[in-house]
Amino acid sequence: MNIVDIAQLLTEFEREKLLILFRILPKEIASEVFSYIPLELQQYVIESITDGEIKDIVSKLFLNDAVDFLE
Repeated sequence: MNIVDIAQLLTEFEREKLLILFRILPKEIASEVFSYIPLELQQYVIESITDGEIKDIVSKLFLNDAVDFLE
């Protein structure tokens, strides 16, 4: 299953389950998946995870994705 497929699959779950599934993904995969989930779900994830988890995601995002996220 590729990153886009994983992101699509996550959007089909309730937010609480999406967050649990997102957290159990390996960090490298989670940061890539993060860039493919809709912005409203990105916001939900960011508001629901720790600062350390946010740092891990942002540090692994491609530069363009990180800039978009910070805007």
